[in-house]
Amino acid sequence: ADYTFTEDRVDAGVSVRTHGAALNAIRRLSLRSSARLGYRVDWFRFGPRPAVSDSSMTAHVIGLEWTHALTARTSLSLAGGPRMTDKRLSPEVSARLRSGHDRMAVSLGYQRTQTAVLGVARPVGVETLSGQLEWGASRGLRLRATPAWFRNRLDLLRVDVYRIDVGIECPVAETVSVDAGVGAARESRRRQ
Repeated sequence: ADYTFTEDRVDAGVSVRTHGAALNAIRRLSLRSSARLGYRVDWFRFGPRPAVSDSSMTAHVIGLEWTHALTARTSLSLAGGPRMTDKRLSPEVSARLRSGHDRMAVSLGYQRTQTAVLGVARPVGVETLSGQLEWGASRGLRLRATPAWFRNRLDLLRVDVYRIDVGIECPVAETVSVDAGVGAARESRRRQ
């Protein structure tokens, strides 16, 4: 079970509060496979002031996830289910492939869901394709690169965001490390 809370706002402007609660049950199917059945509810509240109750929405998601170890160091996860937001049904899907080796870890993922966007008074559909490459010693200097593509859709407007983050982690003591990163993004808007 888990619970999340976020609040975003612009001074003297729009605010978005999101509460999320989830309950999951995981069952091991074999030595290499497991399944997760979950239910999640998200409450979105939008308004010029925090928690304006007349502009709120609730989303319910029932999901099933299957995870399988392809090899000792590589796994694949597939998840999906229906999402009901304000009496509208939409698919909720995700897939992730992960592989880790002695000095390198690679992952590639896709997700289709909904999220709150500051300035929009309802949840927005979003698709994400992301990857991550990490390399370096497990207890030494580690470098990472995380490219991602996001597509947000709202009515006839489509916004694509291309983002790259790079970072470095350097241990300075047994239990302390310094982590620094930088990112850049480019956005394009299009009416369909």
